[in-house]
Amino acid sequence: MRTTRNDANSPASAQPAGLSTAKQALLSKWLRGGGANGSNGDTTIPRRQGNGPVPLSAEQQRLWFFNQLESGSPLYNMPIASRIRCALNPQALQEARDTVVARHEALRTRFVGQEPTQTIDVTSSVPQETIDLRHLSAAQRETEAMRLLEVEAKQPFDLTRDLMVRAVLVRLDEQDWIFLVMM
Repeated sequence: MRTTRNDANSPASAQPAGLSTAKQALLSKWLRGGGANGSNGDTTIPRRQGNGPVPLSAEQQRLWFFNQLESGSPLYNMPIASRIRCALNPQALQEARDTVVARHEALRTRFVGQEPTQTIDVTSSVPQETIDLRHLSAAQRETEAMRLLEVEAKQPFDLTRDLMVRAVLVRLDEQDWIFLVMM
């Protein structure tokens, strides 16, 4: 029986199967402790000075790194759905979300560049799709709402363009709604 050695110095472990050359280089850099911005494991986030480039935090680097390895994956999506059974003003709900996003830079942050930095948008309105299912029968509404919400939950974010939050409001009846927030 023949055995092979597979350790950190082995070419087999240095080039994982199925990864492009660019992704292999990125993985190799990450495994050497370089992170996305060349940090060596220092998790201290420096205070931002002025309007210059802002480095990614360790968690943002991790998110960016895995997004590069599996672009288009919804793995890190966090769907939060709520059933609302009352009279609802969709415009007031939109304004409330926009106020929260205006207060939290993390929700307005995009990752840009080959060696990414944070770009924090001044303010943005949270994209909200409103879907009215009142034209369907009651049984069809529930089924279609669940299907639509599942599809939305699987939509990946584009870290270079999208806000880190989006919403879908599904109207089932006059006072029956499902509200999905994706982060």
